[in-house]
Amino acid sequence: MLEGYTVYIKKNYRFLGDFDVYPKLLFKEKNLVFTNFPATNATLKFSDCAKSGYVQLGYDYFNKNKEDSFFYVPMALHPNLYFHKYWNTTVALEAKRLNSLFFAGNFDAQQYHQIEDMGKFKVASRMQLIDQLRESNLAAFPKTAEEFRAAMQQCAVIIVDTKYFGIEAKELRPCLAQFNFFLACPGISMPFSHNIIEAMSCGTIPVIEREYAQLFSPPLKHLYNAIIFENAAALNKTVELAILLESELVSTIRQNVVQYYTNYLSPQKVVESL
Repeated sequence: MLEGYTVYIKKNYRFLGDFDVYPKLLFKEKNLVFTNFPATNATLKFSDCAKSGYVQLGYDYFNKNKEDSFFYVPMALHPNLYFHKYWNTTVALEAKRLNSLFFAGNFDAQQYHQIEDMGKFKVASRMQLIDQLRESNLAAFPKTAEEFRAAMQQCAVIIVDTKYFGIEAKELRPCLAQFNFFLACPGISMPFSHNIIEAMSCGTIPVIEREYAQLFSPPLKHLYNAIIFENAAALNKTVELAILLESELVSTIRQNVVQYYTNYLSPQKVVESL
């Protein structure tokens, strides 16, 4: 719909009844039609089962038996950013930035330890990464907007727990664009989270664990479009190395991050690839 297409979805009341707060935003979209009949002369038709004339959708995203013909729809920005049209607001990609690493998000321990317990992904949980940073003298954990502004002037790492204060959706991408680096904390049950896509859309360089970086299609590359660390124990050392990189190299990596977002993650490219 962002690219001007009208989308038709077959009426399925059980399916629609499972919508939570964010999928319900679809009901407010002008270019969305719920119908019992497929649109005539549709550009593309999708189904969740094999059907002649349709593109089959699958949910087994992390199937290791990938085929070259598969297209993996990438993780997106948060739905609110698309709905309120904040997803493509102009940010200053080449303006001078803070040579710091930033993250803002939820740190509910009950939720964000789950990825460790599941054992499916060999990545450190969000809580493990934050515990590593707490052991260093690199990080600030501001609890108010005033503390945040002060930390921006003097700290190498700034971690905002949104239970204390949040960054408005309208201000999120401009805020991300003020920093050279972004800590790619994983989600609840899988590594992918909206936050890394939001950062990359602003040219903010992800500092990311290797296993997580390998899940991107194509994978992110160290010192090319990401700063990659091997495991949680290597995070603090990697952050120290990142903030000592030459400004010319940082600028080049940023340009590569923007190019990666444009080529593989942007709505335009997703629609084009389909």
